Amino acid sequence: MKLIPIQMMLFVSYSLLQDYWIYYKLPQIQYWEVKNNHLK
Repeated sequence: MKLIPIQMMLFVSYSLLQDYWIYYKLPQIQYWEVKNNHLK
């Protein structure tokens, strides 16, 4: 069994984080912005 290089680990975790941010956080932020705009 080969050891996974650190670069590979970093790359994978980074892309996972990006996916998480894009699919989970961004819609939330947009939702709140829209909500706040309607309240004004």
